[in-house]
Amino acid sequence: GDAMTAATEDCVAATATNSIIQGRVDALASVELTVHPDSELAKTGRGEWIIWPGQGCRQEDLQALVENMPNDTRAVTHGHPERGGLCFFIMEGTREGVWQKLAMHRWSSTPKVETDTAVHFDAQVARESDQLRTVGGLENWGLDRIDQRNDNLDDVFEPMSKTGGSGVDVYVMDTGIRTSHTEFGGRAVPKLETFEGESKECKNTDEDCAEDAQGHGTYCAAIVGGKNAGVAPQATLHAVKVHDGTNGTAKSLYLAFDWLLSQDLPVASTVFSMSLNLGDVVIFPPSLRSALTETYDRGITTVLASGNHGSSFGGWVLHDKTAAAIQVGAVGKKDKEWESNGKRYDILAPGVGVQSAWITEEESVWDNKKPGFVLQVVPSDTGKKTFDGTSAAAPHVAGAAALLLSEAKSRDEAFSPAAVKKTLMKHGSDFCKGKIACHDKRVMLYIGRQDKYNYEINWMQEAEWARPGATKRSGSNTLPPWGTYEADKDATWCFAESAKWWRCWPLSNVVDVWSGAVRYNP
Repeated sequence: GDAMTAATEDCVAATATNSIIQGRVDALASVELTVHPDSELAKTGRGEWIIWPGQGCRQEDLQALVENMPNDTRAVTHGHPERGGLCFFIMEGTREGVWQKLAMHRWSSTPKVETDTAVHFDAQVARESDQLRTVGGLENWGLDRIDQRNDNLDDVFEPMSKTGGSGVDVYVMDTGIRTSHTEFGGRAVPKLETFEGESKECKNTDEDCAEDAQGHGTYCAAIVGGKNAGVAPQATLHAVKVHDGTNGTAKSLYLAFDWLLSQDLPVASTVFSMSLNLGDVVIFPPSLRSALTETYDRGITTVLASGNHGSSFGGWVLHDKTAAAIQVGAVGKKDKEWESNGKRYDILAPGVGVQSAWITEEESVWDNKKPGFVLQVVPSDTGKKTFDGTSAAAPHVAGAAALLLSEAKSRDEAFSPAAVKKTLMKHGSDFCKGKIACHDKRVMLYIGRQDKYNYEINWMQEAEWARPGATKRSGSNTLPPWGTYEADKDATWCFAESAKWWRCWPLSNVVDVWSGAVRYNP
């Protein structure tokens, strides 16, 4: 009897073990290890791997991945879904090492696995433009171009909103920001550093944190919201340093997204702006697509530079257009499209010969050895430079998004990311109009007040009524029976926008509720 019982228990245990092993095999059967050509692993056979567990990922899953690492591998870092951040795990090892780690874990769905990849700003972006530095009294000619329908510049910037982007927070993921620069007037604040492989939150008064030692981030931030060069000169600019000016990887971006999404940001007044490019990638990194999609689902508008590789590569969106963000190509004066634009973009904006803030300037200094005066590059809070690239174009669109969100907020209305994109695309100018060699439909950013027939544009047409900001609440998103609240017209009707954010309306404005939708009076 005892022998039979033991045999039965062994059989049950073996069956359970086989079931677990089969589950692992099934989940791993379709896993593909994506090795990006510019990764450390591709160069040396060893590097960092990003594992995205997929649907249903929890903090316990990440903790299980951290434990029991195979020999000759190392757990590097992970996300924080329990705080509202992203669910990813990063380890270091060889190709064989990552396969061993995958086989040790029981997966509820097929994970996405890829090497880390370089993130950079192109040499074309970093070269100084040979075009004129100024146009009339406007320091940035791009402002003059985006408030009118054609390229006959009138030296005036009159956007659709007088708010200047007030009340909107723009997070500039780049090389940091020189927050002391006079372009910002105290509206630029240090927020986060992730370029060294860990997340370091900045104090608002710490100018050394997320400081820009290269210049690119300061340049881009001033186009978003500088007082002279900026589209939204009243927006608050947050320095998120994901690149040190020499080296940067996608890991820094994942850490930044993870930290920012865990901060309960007011989604109706938040914009993420990235004027960085991927390196020599074969496919768009699945993990980055997941991060962008999660940001979109939370209700945050993201703007990306389309890349500067011309016909060879497509920057962020090689072979795959990402609906979760607005991708921007560049044009020069006289509406000449920049020849180095990434292959795919949603909208065009000024990006050639654009002047903005810079972190240094040349100063005449006496040299006793000559003797005589020589030019020396010194740190500056008033420096300016002029550059070419989609890195200059994308901040124009991020600033335009900030104006839309600010105007909506002033009216107790709000835009979803999809509505921001739809509005800018709908009211943009026809870039190909009158151009013989331009056959595709291309949209040029327009943020003025009148349509092509000189009628006043209703910029709030796609906005949602009475959403002063996402409200954090507990409960489910099950629609309440309409009759439950008929007697209480002061009640509030809410539904879950995502796992964390809720949208709410005064019930007195709700007309009807049916099939998971709501109809309301504006």
